[in-house]
Amino acid sequence: ALYSNAESSVWVDGGLTDSFETKSGLRQDCLLSPLLFSLYLSDLHDYLGGGIRIAGINTL
Repeated sequence: ALYSNAESSVWVDGGLTDSFETKSGLRQDCLLSPLLFSLYLSDLHDYLGGGIRIAGINTL
């Protein structure tokens, strides 16, 4: 897989946290990230094609 065994750290209060396993998401430094995000948005648009129903009211 493209991101298997991926780890991340977060910059907090002037230092990095310990590394932790990244289980989902896109890496910011990956050249494929914009393409993968576009594909996700395309699928999301198709999935929501019928709209969203909130409190009995159709939106979108």
